[in-house]
Amino acid sequence: MFVTPTLSISCITCYWDDGVYHGVREITVASGLCIDSIRVAYDKDGELVNADKHGADGGSVNPQIKLEYPDEFLVSVSGNYFEAPWAVCNGRNPVVIRSLKFESNRRTFGPFGIEVGTPFSFTVEDGGQIIGMMGRSGLYLDAIGFHIAHAPKRKFFRRVMESLKQLWPSKAYDILIKIAKPLSIVQCTGISM
Repeated sequence: MFVTPTLSISCITCYWDDGVYHGVREITVASGLCIDSIRVAYDKDGELVNADKHGADGGSVNPQIKLEYPDEFLVSVSGNYFEAPWAVCNGRNPVVIRSLKFESNRRTFGPFGIEVGTPFSFTVEDGGQIIGMMGRSGLYLDAIGFHIAHAPKRKFFRRVMESLKQLWPSKAYDILIKIAKPLSIVQCTGISM
């Protein structure tokens, strides 16, 4: 899902894409009247990779979401967006993400921010998971989208990884990536508003 409001709060907006990883391990959200920023840490080849913070320095930092990766993974994101009445950009009120709630296959985190405005929701079907995020931000988070992996492939590659670890413990990730890349195991999905 890609929620794309029409204007940034600052009239200047940055599109961003964290890319595709094996999964989400941590999420940090700062919020006040809306979502000020988001920062995600991913798993890549068994290592923690911190993506850039998207948004500005306002708001209060909420407790960090820490998933019990790889057994726990992100499957759903929902929230609200609205026109920010406290700002005007080119004669209009810009649209920002007002709240976010995250769900793993085991727990729910949030909501962060204020649940007011137009609701949106994205859920990965059939046991898939969110493996990367993208969006747009200025002074606040203006839009959010997701890269997803589908479950059957993920389960298959987990079994392959376990076998490879037994045969070649130090080379398992390198071998799996060489197998996975040509098969295009990831998908980018989006909806514009």
